[in-house]
Amino acid sequence: MAQQGKQSPARLSGYHPTLDRAIFVLAMLGVLVAVHLWIQQGRGFAEGCTGFGDAGASVFDCGAVVSSAAGTFLGVSNTLWGLVFYLGVGLLTALAAVGPAGWLRPSKMLRLGLVGFGFLYSAYLTLYQFTQLDARCLLCLLSAGIVTVIAVLVVLDARRVEAPASAAKHPPKHRPGKKAIA
Repeated sequence: MAQQGKQSPARLSGYHPTLDRAIFVLAMLGVLVAVHLWIQQGRGFAEGCTGFGDAGASVFDCGAVVSSAAGTFLGVSNTLWGLVFYLGVGLLTALAAVGPAGWLRPSKMLRLGLVGFGFLYSAYLTLYQFTQLDARCLLCLLSAGIVTVIAVLVVLDARRVEAPASAAKHPPKHRPGKKAIA
């Protein structure tokens, strides 16, 4: 018999705070990268991609990448889209953690969709840098790496949330030759 103090509330049965903490931290790191990119873009990348001088200038040209044909989506800079993306992932993660019980699943499903789109768009932009441009953006590639790690964690989290629900819908079947346990 379980003690009352040790039982998890029903709302948290599919909740994994470690994954959500990691996703939230990575989203906030993404916010920092996007803001840094926005600041450097505003300065015309005068001090290189990172703003710390010309280190790696022969390899990275963030100005060429962000001003390319793929530098905007729907007329809005990808830098701003990235900031909105990371803030959205952070907000949906926070809603899953501290929001009302009914918001856990919807916020995680919205986050899964947002991250799925973000991952695909980030993959497109990375591929564009390597196939269409003769330039790379260090901060853009860093952001793509962050999005990739977030995507992996969100998929792992979604699988953990779905596993208990699908197990309840489809109980294990009795296999022939084995005795059923009552």
